[in-house]
Amino acid sequence: MKNEVFSFKRFWTYFKYDLVQLYRRHAKAALLFAGSGLILYVAWIAGSLVFDHCWSAPNIGARVVVAMLSAAALEFYYAYLYGFVTDRRKGSSYLMIPASKTEKFVSILLNALVVVPVAFIAVQLGVDALLCLLDPTMEGTMAGGGYDVVAGLMERLADEEDLLLLRSSMSTAFILSLLSFAFNYLYFLLCGMCFRKSKIVGAVAIVIGVTFVLSLCSGLFIGPLTEWAMNFDFDDVYEAQTFARGFLRGLTIVEAFMVLGIGWGIFHRLKTLKH
Repeated sequence: MKNEVFSFKRFWTYFKYDLVQLYRRHAKAALLFAGSGLILYVAWIAGSLVFDHCWSAPNIGARVVVAMLSAAALEFYYAYLYGFVTDRRKGSSYLMIPASKTEKFVSILLNALVVVPVAFIAVQLGVDALLCLLDPTMEGTMAGGGYDVVAGLMERLADEEDLLLLRSSMSTAFILSLLSFAFNYLYFLLCGMCFRKSKIVGAVAIVIGVTFVLSLCSGLFIGPLTEWAMNFDFDDVYEAQTFARGFLRGLTIVEAFMVLGIGWGIFHRLKTLKH
């Protein structure tokens, strides 16, 4: 009996098709995001030649800032990643593709959380490494600089007892960072699938509205919580560390439920999508 919910063979065929269509729809934007490091390099060199009359490549700090800005811009662009489903013609064609809602949902998650981020990071670091190879005036690659920072941090964590709290919370903090990344990107993706027009404006408006409401509600608790925190006294350092680890794990659990909620919203949107 044919599985109408999820078939690995059918899913793999659809996933390859979805990946090709994703590239065709966003090829120009992909070149812009991937080439942000090259654009910075050309602009920096041109500015150095015009104003300083010398050849000077951008330092690693400027390249990291541009890469972070590109990642933030990519987050907003996720509103258009599958935003075509709200279009009557393209959305109707998408609904008629011979694949189940579950297969389409898994494909969306893989593309949004694995394929696109990995490709973005790989191209950003690859272009940076190539420029460093061709231009000896570059300070060093972003990948090398990041490795040195992480290696130095791990060395300190291994040697100093005072950093026990940080060392024991590294894995939880890493998971929390991944969950935060997933929530932010999937949030804009869901908004793009819900709003027909002004997708980014609608997504930002919801964030502003929710933040405003939460700020009003939190005003009732900030005073008592602040007073409690100032008067709270731990018996020893181990108790303080245990409390901090528990608090971080609590944040991780809350973030995980938020990601699951956004994922459910995307799946529900696929199930109820009509034109």
